[in-house]
Amino acid sequence: MAKPYLHERQTEYWTSRGIEDYFLDAGFEVVTFPITQRSERQVPFDFVFLDGGTSKMFGIQYKPLYQNGGDHWPLTKHQHEQLQDFSDWGYYGLSEMREGGDHRVALHQSVFVAVDFPYQETVTKQDFNGKYYRWGGFFDNLKKCRVGRLVQNRKDVESALRPLERNNIVEIDEHMVDVFVANLTKKRMLHLDGRVNR
Repeated sequence: MAKPYLHERQTEYWTSRGIEDYFLDAGFEVVTFPITQRSERQVPFDFVFLDGGTSKMFGIQYKPLYQNGGDHWPLTKHQHEQLQDFSDWGYYGLSEMREGGDHRVALHQSVFVAVDFPYQETVTKQDFNGKYYRWGGFFDNLKKCRVGRLVQNRKDVESALRPLERNNIVEIDEHMVDVFVANLTKKRMLHLDGRVNR
């Protein structure tokens, strides 16, 4: 039976924290907010939309690296099918971490790949034929509008999140762990975190 090198909760926490730290180091103000049914109307969207500018949205479903006959990431068919609703802004964050001691570089030991590929039970980096990003390339392409979704107001974000409501999903936890809305002009980022209440 395949087992992960590290628990999923560990790798997703460390990678998510790495994303926040990256934006903070780049001079962004960052607000993290839990995304639950009870709170989504209170999310401070004005923080990223108040003064205009270019805002981009992206979401990440984290996966830890598994070992057994070769390193790989297992996918869940139901989850992958539901992620297709987010194919224009959803990405897998595939951790390559094998040891907990590397937690401070978790972001740089991850690859990011769009969720818009046909389902497979397991994937390896070779399955993507080089069509994946390391964080630096992902962020550069976010700025160039090659990844993520351009959002101009709260309604755009709510529209992007609507498939969650349609599937009666209260929290993002098993479908899209983290959602980020970054105003690249004003250097403000809103992190909608499905893990806060777990």
